[in-house]
Amino acid sequence: MRSFRRGLLAVLVGGLLVTPAAASAATWSLQTTTDPGAHGNGLAGVSCPSSTACTAVGSQYDATDNATLLIERWNGTSWSTQTGATPSGATSSSLGSVACASATACVAVGSFFDGTSTVTLAEHWDGSTWSVRSTPNPSGATDSALNAVSCTASTACTAVGTYSDGLNQHAFVERWNGTSWAAQTVGTAPAGATDTTLNGVSCTTATACAAVGSYTDTGGTFTLSETWNGSAWTVQRAANPAGATLVSLSGISCTTSNSNCTAVGDFATFWGNVVERYNGSTWTLQSGATPAGTTSYQSSVSCTSSTACQAVGTKIDTSATTYAENWNGTTWTSQTVPNPAASANAYLLGVSCTSSTACTAVGYYIDSTTGYQVTIAERFS
Repeated sequence: MRSFRRGLLAVLVGGLLVTPAAASAATWSLQTTTDPGAHGNGLAGVSCPSSTACTAVGSQYDATDNATLLIERWNGTSWSTQTGATPSGATSSSLGSVACASATACVAVGSFFDGTSTVTLAEHWDGSTWSVRSTPNPSGATDSALNAVSCTASTACTAVGTYSDGLNQHAFVERWNGTSWAAQTVGTAPAGATDTTLNGVSCTTATACAAVGSYTDTGGTFTLSETWNGSAWTVQRAANPAGATLVSLSGISCTTSNSNCTAVGDFATFWGNVVERYNGSTWTLQSGATPAGTTSYQSSVSCTSSTACQAVGTKIDTSATTYAENWNGTTWTSQTVPNPAASANAYLLGVSCTSSTACTAVGYYIDSTTGYQVTIAERFS
C-alpha cells in the first residue's frame, strides 16, 4: 500500500486554472501539512468546495508499517488532521479519493484489509465526524477497491473501482442515493478484453457521469471510457497515442454534462503523458506540454470551464519531481511547481480547483534522509 498512484501501476500489479493572459504569472507554493504517521504519510486525493475548505485523504503508516487512514482539512489558513472511522475488523486501510458537495458533506473512498481480503471502503463527513457507510463488494470478488468518487450533492455520489476474481481484474461502479450504496451495471467491456479498471470519475448532474481507466486484451493495455445517462453505463471509444500498447487514463473532469470532459493519464510504451478531450461523442488526443529532455505522466485533472483546466502529476529526468500544466482553451502550458527541499522523489496525485485562479494539489515525496513518505500540499493562486 506504499504507492498511491492510480493508472498503469494498478494494471501492472493487479486517480490551476489560468486564463491566457495570466499563464505566465502562474504561481504554485508549498503549504505546511500534518504528518502523524511514524513511518510515513501520503495524500492521494483532494476536494475543495470553496477556496477556504479543502479535504485531502490518503494513508499514514505506524511504527510497524501498518497503513491507516489519513484525512486532512484546510480551513483557509492551515491544514489539520481529522479522525477517520476505522472499519470494523480492519488490519490496514487506505483512502484514495474524496469528493465534497459542500464544506459539511464529503465522501471518501478506498479499501481496507479485513484479515482475509481487501474490500471496499466509503467514509462520510457530516460537518463534525467521519463515519463508515456500508458498501457492496462485487459477487465473486477476492479483492476489491474503490479508486475514485464524484458527488453532485450530499445525496448523489458515484464511485468507481476495480475488483479481482482471482484471475482477472474487472471494473465496477457504485451509487450513493443519500441512504445507501448500491452496485450499478457497467457497460459491456470491449471485445477481447480480459481485464478492465476504472480509475477516475466525474459527474456534473445525477444523470450525467463519465469514468475512465483502461482495459487489457492480447494486444496490450488501452484507454477505457464509460458514460452514465441516468439509466445505463455505456462504453465509449477513448483515444490512444499512435503505437502505444500500454496506456491508461487516471483522472477526468467534466464541466458540462457528458459533452465537455478532459481526461489525463500515461502510456509506458514511450513513457509520456496522455491528455484527451471528450465532446459528447468523440475522444480526441491533445498535445501536452512535457518539458524537453524529460518524461511525465499526469495523475489528476480539474476543470472549471471548457477553457480552464489544471493537470498535475510527475516529471521524470534524473529523479521524479512534481509537475503541473494548464489548459487555456487553446494549448497546454507547463508550470513551475516547487518541490520540498528534502525530497528525493516527489509526486502530485490529486488536484481540485474552485476557480481559474484557485487550485490545491496534493501528493507525497520521499524524504532523502529517512526514506519515508511525507505529505505534499501545494496552492496555486
